[in-house]
Amino acid sequence: MHFGQLRGQGVRLARGEVIAFLEDHVWAHPGWLEAIAIGSSDGWAALGPEVHAGNPGLGLSDAINFVNYGLWNPPLERGDSQLLAGNNTAYRRAVLLEYGGQLDELLLTDTVLQMRLKLDGHLLYAEPSARISHLSPVTFRTAATAEFLYHRCFVITRAQTFAWSRLKRLEYLLRSPLIPWVRLARLGAFVLRRPLPLRGVFLSQLVTTVALLHAAVLGLAAGLLSRKKELAAA
Repeated sequence: MHFGQLRGQGVRLARGEVIAFLEDHVWAHPGWLEAIAIGSSDGWAALGPEVHAGNPGLGLSDAINFVNYGLWNPPLERGDSQLLAGNNTAYRRAVLLEYGGQLDELLLTDTVLQMRLKLDGHLLYAEPSARISHLSPVTFRTAATAEFLYHRCFVITRAQTFAWSRLKRLEYLLRSPLIPWVRLARLGAFVLRRPLPLRGVFLSQLVTTVALLHAAVLGLAAGLLSRKKELAAA
């Protein structure tokens, strides 16, 4: 069973109203579970936490944390969100089960799952009182490998979920060199609205950030160039 199938099996075997995923290198702060439980009556389909750095200042962890979870670093704004922290978000079990045979594929990458939820009119809710700390890789090689593999899986799943044609995949591939700079601009705009210390981290780790964003794009390109049978098996 692949990652999405394992998560899907967990959803189907569970009995509670809410499914909360946590990675094995994450720990929840006091009040995390209470924040999810209190928020369970607010009509959201997914509730995401505020993400704190679990190993700040160690190796390249600051840059890696920012690339992967910077959008949810404190202070997180409470309310409707376009995207929540991957692999560490809570979902309503009933909503997930509505996707039937598609669920395992959607659970491969939270980004694609949340895109589908938004498209279907569901609410993604950011909750700052649901706090977690996340341990990030400390070396560039480990982080770049993770970025490559995650984004290869992400684009394959996205292309399948939204039934991309060959023309659509080619268009995305041709535009992919622009993606690191678009993401960098969005991160920069986000940082300008945040406290000064976060701006300092962003500027000091700029070269590493750009390199990691390019590793992600290489993963996207590899996924888009996969053979059709590889797309079906991902």
